[in-house]
Amino acid sequence: MVEGAGFEPAKHEAADLQSAGFDRSPTPPRLQKLGNSACAQLPCQLKLNYLLFFAYKRSKKIDLLSKKVIEKSLDSKEKETLEKLILLETVGSTNDEAKKLIETIEKNKAVAVFSEEQTIGRGTKGRSWVSPYGENIYFSLGWKSSLSINKLMGLTIAIASSLAKDLNLLTEKKIKIKWPNDLYIDNKKFGGILVETTSTDLGTNLVIGIGINVQMKKESGSSIDQAWSSLHPYLTDEITRSDISSIILKNTVRLTIDYPSNGLAPYLDHYNQVNFLRDKICEVEINGKLITGKAGQVNNKGELLLMSEEKNIYLSGSEVNIKKTF
Repeated sequence: MVEGAGFEPAKHEAADLQSAGFDRSPTPPRLQKLGNSACAQLPCQLKLNYLLFFAYKRSKKIDLLSKKVIEKSLDSKEKETLEKLILLETVGSTNDEAKKLIETIEKNKAVAVFSEEQTIGRGTKGRSWVSPYGENIYFSLGWKSSLSINKLMGLTIAIASSLAKDLNLLTEKKIKIKWPNDLYIDNKKFGGILVETTSTDLGTNLVIGIGINVQMKKESGSSIDQAWSSLHPYLTDEITRSDISSIILKNTVRLTIDYPSNGLAPYLDHYNQVNFLRDKICEVEINGKLITGKAGQVNNKGELLLMSEEKNIYLSGSEVNIKKTF
C-alpha cells in the first residue's frame, strides 16, 4: 500500500501489525552498491532496519491509531457500506490512496484510509497540509456514488456541519465552520475538508479528505501561515486520536447512506448556526476582483450570501478566495 516500500517485516512482527490494523512499510534508507556477499545479508539488514524504525516510533509513546477502536461505533448498515478500512504508517496523501482503492469497490460502497503521517498532504486550492507523525488525524473516505455531480453540490457543507456537530460534543468551546470547509475553535483553524470528485458512467467517484489537528506541536506547525490550533486543549475528557477517528469514520460513512435521500436540507440549519463568517465584513477575491461586503447565511446550494454596497451576491466555493475578515 505504501509507496516506496521495499521490504517486509519478520513474520511475527507482520502478524502483530496486521492485528493492529496497520500496513507499516517505512521507506528504507538509500543503500550503496553492494557485492554478492553483502547482498546475501541484505534481507536481514532491512528487517533489522525496519524493527529499529518501529521500536523508535513506539519508544516515543505516541498515541497510535487502533483499528479496533476506530471501527467500534459502526452499526450494521455502516459496516455493510464500508468495504475496507485501512490504517497506514505513512503515505504521500490519504486522498490519493483512497482514489486508487475506490476502483476496487462496488457501487454505493466506501473505503476508508487513515495514516499516521502524510508526506505530501494537501488542502484546498493546492495548498499543502502539514501532517507530522502521530500528532493529528489524516483521513480519506472513497465513495463510489451513483449520484451525478450536480446532485452532490452541497456535500462539503453537509460534511462540515455534521462533523462539527459531533465533535462539539467533546469540547468545552463551540466549534464553528469558516465557509465552506474549515473547522475553527477559539477563532483558530484546527481542521479542514477536501472533497475531490470524478464523473463516471455509473455516477461519481468521491474522495472526502479530512484533516484534524489533535495535539500538534508548535514546532510541527511552524510553517503554517495562519492562526491554528489543536483539538486536544479543548477536550472535556481524555480522548484518544482513535476515539476521535471513530467519530469521523462513522460520520462520513453515515453521510454516504443518508445524503442520497435527504440532500443538504437536514444539515443546513446547524451550519448557519455555527457559520464563522456570518455577520462579519469580508474582503473577497472573485476572478481577480476584490469585493467587500457583509457575510450572511448559506443557501440550499451551499453558496454564501455576501451583501455589498452594490448588490447581494451568492458565492460559490470553487471561484472565491476570502482574503480578510473584519
